[in-house]
Amino acid sequence: MTKSKLHWGYALSPFGFSESAWRDGQTSDLGFDALLRQVDKARHAGFDFVALFDRLGKRPAETIVSGNTTFEPTTLLSALSSRARGIGFLAAASTAQHEAYNLARRFASLDTINGGRSGWIVLDDSTNGERDLEYVDVVKGLWGSWDADAFIYDKENGRFFDPAKMHVLNHKGPHLSVRGPLNVNRSPQDTPVVAALFHYGYPALAARHADVVILRSTSVDAARREAETVWRSVAEAGRNRAGVRLILSIVPSMATAKAPPGGSDATAPGGLDGLPLGDLGGDIAAALGGLASEADLDGYLLVPPSLQAVEGFISTTAPKLTGLGLGTRSASLGTLRSTLGLELTATISKQAGETK
Repeated sequence: MTKSKLHWGYALSPFGFSESAWRDGQTSDLGFDALLRQVDKARHAGFDFVALFDRLGKRPAETIVSGNTTFEPTTLLSALSSRARGIGFLAAASTAQHEAYNLARRFASLDTINGGRSGWIVLDDSTNGERDLEYVDVVKGLWGSWDADAFIYDKENGRFFDPAKMHVLNHKGPHLSVRGPLNVNRSPQDTPVVAALFHYGYPALAARHADVVILRSTSVDAARREAETVWRSVAEAGRNRAGVRLILSIVPSMATAKAPPGGSDATAPGGLDGLPLGDLGGDIAAALGGLASEADLDGYLLVPPSLQAVEGFISTTAPKLTGLGLGTRSASLGTLRSTLGLELTATISKQAGETK
């Protein structure tokens, strides 16, 4: 039995994520217009979202990897989403390099500007898991600073907003102290989507906080094992399966992509150390549908080793997926949450409160 529908993401890179892909590219591929053309192709092909990763978002970085974009991800998200409608964007940002209030404000602003099509890929500190959990708690708490109808603009009575619908976080924890509230309206999709890269030895952050969990499995068997760990961790965290989308990164190449010097990069999308399509064997489209059902996956993140590999996937595999009813969507559903079929966080919070 296969899934009835899969969600699809596209990892953006100037040349592709293989360390040698830049040799077949042009310097113009590094520019904004070239990246926008890639996004437009992904949008027309029906992808749900574009993922913007950032190796340089975590220090120290001794090398520059040609697979990463040349722009800071949230800045690039702002520009791309203003030009490309009908597709969502996930941008990476580190918990170690941004004040929680400023990061929360940035993503809330982006989400308001582009109509609720933004999400944050959490790059955790990896040296202090408890701080990471507290950090994401704070950011999500700040996103709840205002009810959706808090700003009433009552000119007659001089009431710009309803104070009863403002929520001051006033957080004081072991690692962070943040009062709030944000000075940004509530997001059109309630809150930006939160995504996290799955760490097999430390699943707590993804299990507790992520709307989208990204697996970077190196084999089909590993994908099955790691997916089982994710769902067990989600259940142990007291969350509903319906509130999480599990996405596996795949490389659209029949050969294993060469990893960058130094091995796996914890801040990369994982395609370079992820699952090459050749490992699935047989008919790729049918195999993707079968693996999604076996591992209870919700979709895939396409991590191209080269731009030519993307063209091949879109022209050959994508039509077969559509024929099997597993293909990319035919039209935008509005916000990124609605596209991914995720409930509003306010609804989830209300339900959680009613069950206590």
